[in-house]
Amino acid sequence: MKNIFKKNVKKSICGILSGILFVSGISCVDIYANQPNETVFHDAAQDISNEIASIDADPVTQNKASVEEIEAIIDTLEDVDVINTEEQIVSEECAMETIDTEEKQDVEKQIVNEENEDYIIETYEEDGKQFVATYSQDLSTMSLVCCDGDIITNRVFLYDSTLQKYLEQTVVLETDETMTLTDENNVEAQKINYNSKTKTLYNWNKNPYYYQSGSSKEKTYLKIGCKANYRIRTDNLSDKKAKKCNAYKSAIKKSNSYYQKGTAYLSGSTVTIGVVLGLVVANVAFPPSVIATMVVGAVGGGSAVYKGASALANSQEKFCDAKDYYAIIKTYGKKL
Repeated sequence: MKNIFKKNVKKSICGILSGILFVSGISCVDIYANQPNETVFHDAAQDISNEIASIDADPVTQNKASVEEIEAIIDTLEDVDVINTEEQIVSEECAMETIDTEEKQDVEKQIVNEENEDYIIETYEEDGKQFVATYSQDLSTMSLVCCDGDIITNRVFLYDSTLQKYLEQTVVLETDETMTLTDENNVEAQKINYNSKTKTLYNWNKNPYYYQSGSSKEKTYLKIGCKANYRIRTDNLSDKKAKKCNAYKSAIKKSNSYYQKGTAYLSGSTVTIGVVLGLVVANVAFPPSVIATMVVGAVGGGSAVYKGASALANSQEKFCDAKDYYAIIKTYGKKL
């Protein structure tokens, strides 16, 4: 990984000389205890809330989920619990030192190309723990997963070009390995009938999204909802607006389809759905194929887990699409 840092140092967002990328005199966040070093982070800690608030305008972090939102989603899962979350600003040196694998033994490296960008995934073991380090080629998005028995620590680093620092989001999960998949974990396909409500099968935030078609003589309507409900008359919409409405419905259906596929793949695996969902949610900043590779590297399970994690990551992505379209098309109608 050090070679990649050196190669991209002039072009990267970090702007650090290659000779001082990994500063040996700095004590970074302890991977296992997840406690910040007061000397390194003293300046950021003085006004941490303001700095975190300021990053929302940055392209890398503007669509981020807060650790509170991540925790709320994972709390709905039956076989995994959130035992700790933390969100803080850290230096470039600390983030890179955390992800660096140069001195690790027997590192297995994979490269996943998504949307013309390479993501590097490096897997290794240390002190009986399984680690997966993942980072984008431009180093704007990085992650370290540590699996230590029933405890999974997931740390994501998102770069803010204005602050020239990283937002670190830490989520610590505790899994219940005694739980097995039951019929309650399997989602049955919902039939989509005219004028029936179609909603997201799994809620990647606190509220499901839904739509419902209807008609009154020659007039047609689309009812949509999440936190609030709206009715849109669709027979007189412009083509552009009609396409947005259809895209909203399509995103919900695709999210459901991917979710069903994901649970089906995982039903034949020894890895529980909750563990995979927890990692998918915690690593939303990465593309689906990268998340899937990362999950397999962390918890194993082979092709079934890869396909399951990939499908669930795609389900989450389509859910986010539905969220975006909902925000647009609700302006076409009337709030109920």
